[in-house]
Amino acid sequence: MSVFCSNSHRFNGRSAQLAKIVLVGTHADLVPDCIKSDDGDYTCERIQLFMNHIKNRYIDDFEFHDKIFLLDTRAAWTPSMKNLIACFNQYKERICQKLKSTTIFLDRSTHHIQQQWRKTFASFPIMSWSRFVESIRQEVNPLASDEHMRELVQQLQIMGE
Repeated sequence: MSVFCSNSHRFNGRSAQLAKIVLVGTHADLVPDCIKSDDGDYTCERIQLFMNHIKNRYIDDFEFHDKIFLLDTRAAWTPSMKNLIACFNQYKERICQKLKSTTIFLDRSTHHIQQQWRKTFASFPIMSWSRFVESIRQEVNPLASDEHMRELVQQLQIMGE
């Protein structure tokens, strides 16, 4: 929540970093309105109208990807699927560029979590805050402050730990 609250805002309370929305439709091959183009992508006028309605309604809350991905779920490596994966990779790269680089403190903490804590603590990953802080200070860095701990937890959450 603190990350959301500290997010800078623009004019009229609009967030400076809007959440990215990619609309994906499955089973386009079963919808009569969907037409397959020469390049293998499906298009549908009714879905495009729906997308425009959603965009107009939530333009201040989300950043919508320009294209709707309509997929034939029975075909594995269609151009639409490849384009969707490329879209996700592009967003992932943009997000990763904005993240802080890792620190030695994070690297060592991650090593302890992956190599030792999973084997040592029966209740892992459930751990009280005081136990977490105590363990980090004992095994990784005795000089780590509470602010370091909060930043560490945030970084671990972003990493999925």
